Amino acid sequence: MVSFGSVSLGWWFLPFVSFGVLGLLVLITRWTTTPAKRAPKQPPRFGLLETLAEYGTAEQAEVMAHRLRVQGIKASTGHHQGKHYLLVWPTQSALGKVALARLDGPGPV
Repeated sequence: MVSFGSVSLGWWFLPFVSFGVLGLLVLITRWTTTPAKRAPKQPPRFGLLETLAEYGTAEQAEVMAHRLRVQGIKASTGHHQGKHYLLVWPTQSALGKVALARLDGPGPV
């Protein structure tokens, strides 16, 4: 018989408490190790470069990068998981957005 102060419990009560505590620990562990599902998806990082736009094909991204380079904006392309990105330096990001809006219409990420 287990006793806590003036309360005594039968031997049959101990397994229920043990399984309850174990179940609670499993739930807490699962909750703390599950990744957040509501986090907004960010475009991948490419070092110091900033993502300006996303395109479906490498050719589209290269054409837009070339058009930006003609206007004097240092642009490059990158790809990640089947998507192609137009990349610029952070100091030229604002200029790139304006030029991209003129060339391609709205399309920033």
